Amino acid sequence: MPRILLVEDELGAIAALKRALTRSGFELLVATNGADALSMAQTSKPEAVVLSGELQSGESGALLASLRADDPRRPLVLLGGTVPAPEGDRLPRPVDGALLGDHLHRLLSADPPPPLVEAAPPAAQGRPPDEPGDLAARLFGDLEGAPPEPVPPPPPPPHAAQPSDRAPVREPLQAAVRETVRELVPPLPDLPLQGALGAVEAAALIAACHLSRWSGLMRFVQGTTRRSLYWEEGRLCGATSTSADESTDAVGYRRGLLTREQQRIMRGEGALGSRRSALLMVERAFIKPAELFPLVQDRVEEVVYAACGGFDGRYELLSETVPPDERVALSRSPLAVMTESIRRKYLLERLLDRLGGPSTLLRPVGAGRSNLGEFGLSARERRLAQAIDGLRNVEELLFEHGVEPLAGLQILHALVLGRFAEVAVRGLPADVGPDVQLSIDLARVGEKYEQVRSASYFELLGVADDATRYEIEQAYERLAREVHPDRYQSIKDPVVRDRLEEIQRVLAEARDVLTDEGLRADYTRHHRPRA
Repeated sequence: MPRILLVEDELGAIAALKRALTRSGFELLVATNGADALSMAQTSKPEAVVLSGELQSGESGALLASLRADDPRRPLVLLGGTVPAPEGDRLPRPVDGALLGDHLHRLLSADPPPPLVEAAPPAAQGRPPDEPGDLAARLFGDLEGAPPEPVPPPPPPPHAAQPSDRAPVREPLQAAVRETVRELVPPLPDLPLQGALGAVEAAALIAACHLSRWSGLMRFVQGTTRRSLYWEEGRLCGATSTSADESTDAVGYRRGLLTREQQRIMRGEGALGSRRSALLMVERAFIKPAELFPLVQDRVEEVVYAACGGFDGRYELLSETVPPDERVALSRSPLAVMTESIRRKYLLERLLDRLGGPSTLLRPVGAGRSNLGEFGLSARERRLAQAIDGLRNVEELLFEHGVEPLAGLQILHALVLGRFAEVAVRGLPADVGPDVQLSIDLARVGEKYEQVRSASYFELLGVADDATRYEIEQAYERLAREVHPDRYQSIKDPVVRDRLEEIQRVLAEARDVLTDEGLRADYTRHHRPRA
């Protein structure tokens, strides 16, 4: 079976070409950058190379020269681009996989091949282009697939090197990330193996790693902190962080398992792996043996939560294995950990930016839909998820299931990132910029201040004349929160700040009077609007 090296960094092209060339009887190696391509060319000795002339890194020309120098007699086919190449060595895009396979067979046979520039385009050959669809599913089905009728390869000659162990394991993750976030607006470009957080969320990367059953290291650089998440077949199996607040001893102290002095002693041990650190706590009788495993699990999840809460920084995806001292199996699915991260770290403004306004229409994902049980939802949240049918928008879903807006949007966003649902139509959020918010706040303070000056205690608290003590207490607590000065930080006018203090004082006075039976009876007998 001839071995072909494909050098390409566009995941859709990789999926289509791998499917076509594998079915044409080739063994395919895939490299997404120049360094990997040269390493595979030198160690795996492919019989031919297929090189993209449009690599995003711009290294197609230099890589072409290096591959020619490595083995001048090895056939090389250039796909598209403007890199200078001998006539007959370039195939224009869009590429027909079957045509490319036939040409490679001719290149590797005794007969000289005809120039590729004379070949008819794909449409003329009667082969429709690949249909768009679930790219992650296509990658898993095709990148790991085999030809319909596999033929055992002949034994390699004594001098031939075996395929490199440095297999390209990252491509399915890139495809799954794009599929995970493809319905979010604005649409995201193809994601490289490293890039900036912001256009893509850490939570989306975590969901994609799980859904693509990826193995490797996901590294985040967020401010001065470096966080690493380790994956094996789509399962989180370890995490590290340079933040002292995310160390095993810090998590143990926050959980009430360690005293301050015990934490100081453990901090003096220096950098230890999570498991080694927790085991040392057991050996020193700082924690119970039964607490060791849950503590290490909690520490991994704390690192994930912090990573998902860092919306700026950079990420990198690497082919590395988890260190033995960090290996741990979590009791929850990565989708459940991602959902909890969104609950903890996402506020309303960010959710509206990602999902859109209340009129956003969600629909269930078709093929490749994730399992709802993996998200770790409550019974009410599951009912909300199951109501997504492509007919009701976000506003209707929240109203019909009685879910508080922030909590509901958090769950809906997690379902989108986890590919249980997708955005069918994005609703535009209302214009609630700083100026609009300030005008709303001023109007509310003005209205409540007028009530303080003229309304009765019953009207001020918004309760009926026969309201119970419980109803009065609840009304007071709600209003006191709504008009607390801390909620109006955008208002700097000292007059308005004084009015807020006056509103708080009169609300407390109304509560004290109406919850005291004697004072309430006396107030009711002499009830009249306050001057």
